[in-house]
Amino acid sequence: MRLRERREQLGLTAAAVGRQTGIGGNNMSSIEVAKRKLTAAKLDELAHVHELSDDERTELEQLRTQAERREWWDDYSRLYSEDFLRFLGLEAGAAAIREYAPETVPGPLQTEDYARAMIRGGSPYIKPVDVSPRVESRLARQSRLHGPDPVNAATTSRSTSCRTPLVHIR
Repeated sequence: MRLRERREQLGLTAAAVGRQTGIGGNNMSSIEVAKRKLTAAKLDELAHVHELSDDERTELEQLRTQAERREWWDDYSRLYSEDFLRFLGLEAGAAAIREYAPETVPGPLQTEDYARAMIRGGSPYIKPVDVSPRVESRLARQSRLHGPDPVNAATTSRSTSCRTPLVHIR
């Protein structure tokens, strides 16, 4: 269920919804594309204007509450793009992960040494001070492979990805 779709179904403009809720046009657009968080009170006002059912209101409140929670990858947000952080969030909530990595060992399966070598050699733009936090974040992704609710993971790689030595020249 999307707020913009529902607003358009009702024939409302963002400005009209904004006038009824006290949310400005730019803020309304940001809310509709999930770039701005809402308070419970504002969400309730939007639900009323959008004529949402109780089930839809409950679903949106659950999403709003989840958006307030800090996740492990939030600690690494300065290191990664918004797109990669979104990927980490999707990966964390996935029931299954399938990956094809013909040349390298997939990130969640990498050892600390392998991850460090890959990160050091991966880009000249990664600062030496950022290598260790990037390794930590890569290893943190492994938590989805075990624990109370492990993800169903499958990967396909060439055998050369396991036999190729990684050397970091300083």
